[in-house]
Amino acid sequence: MSTQRENIEFFTSWRGVAALATFFIHNGYKDSVCMIGWSSMTLFFAMSGFLMMMHHDRDELRRTGLAGFYTKRLWKVYALHWLSLAALLLLILWHRGDFGYTPALLPNFLLIHCYFPSKDIFMSYNGVTWFLSGIVLCYLCYPFLLRDVSSAVRRLIIVVTAVCYASVAARADAHGAVYLYVFPPLRMVEFMIGMEAYILYRNIGKLKVSRLQATVIDLTLLAVYVALLIFGKSGLCHENYLYSLLWWPLAAVMCVLVPCLSGREGALGRLLTSKPLIWLGKISLEIFLFHGPIAVIVAYFVIPVVNKAGGGFFDEYLLNLPVLAWVYLPFTIVGSWLIHKYVTVPLERKFKGWWNARFAENEPDIEKGNR
Repeated sequence: MSTQRENIEFFTSWRGVAALATFFIHNGYKDSVCMIGWSSMTLFFAMSGFLMMMHHDRDELRRTGLAGFYTKRLWKVYALHWLSLAALLLLILWHRGDFGYTPALLPNFLLIHCYFPSKDIFMSYNGVTWFLSGIVLCYLCYPFLLRDVSSAVRRLIIVVTAVCYASVAARADAHGAVYLYVFPPLRMVEFMIGMEAYILYRNIGKLKVSRLQATVIDLTLLAVYVALLIFGKSGLCHENYLYSLLWWPLAAVMCVLVPCLSGREGALGRLLTSKPLIWLGKISLEIFLFHGPIAVIVAYFVIPVVNKAGGGFFDEYLLNLPVLAWVYLPFTIVGSWLIHKYVTVPLERKFKGWWNARFAENEPDIEKGNR
């Protein structure tokens, strides 16, 4: 069976792809880019469930206990979320003289804002934090999904949810469709898809294929993905299904097949495990959380200075957001890397020291390939 490190590398690089898709969606790119972003988020939650099953089995949960498990999984989520929220609040205060829609502040701070049906709350402040709200629910429920819910029941929940979602989404207006997109329990079902994919992967093991055969599998998965993108744009698929439901089968297949090929990847698989994409994946959480604040800083502090020095160089581009995205991109990547290096990594080291002091005995270093 393929190593844990190989699986981490692929899933890490895919997070980088998802982060870039989200960045371009929020900077004026729509149509296919939106669908790439939506599909990437579905795969992100499925991959999270897959990796959770791989790295946190019943024995580890018994050893660390619920408090230890929750601490290990949630500290980084909330630490970076609070840092990005503080940066955004300071920018809002500087620009508007207040803290924005304050009734949304506490739910956003606690990452429970996506349980409120008002868009002023579930899309408040740093809108991308909806996915953190979803992943927090997945982490909170995982020990119980593993210990107290059988695989058969999880599969039944997935099927019933798919049927109910298809019915509800088909009747939802634009606001309702967006709310379903960010609603944490729906994302938890995608997380459960990843859990079930891991069970299937564990039963299959590593596939004995040649590089050519692996490339054929890669290209087949890519062809299916492109076909789904074309189908999504054709008008034959209900537009609300594009947010998540359309991508569920593909996410399940990828979560099973890609790890089975680890170590014998085809051409596309080797590209997705290349060092640049893995590096991008390592800073993906920082890209997700800070691309908005960084864009505001560039727009209000950097561009005016450059524009003044360059004789109005940016004047014709200031209202063209897709063009400005390429101005924001290097600042976003560099800024995210700096935050990762000088904030995230030091915090991880301090946390690891505390964790090892408390749970030092037989602690596997499963995150090594992710740093």
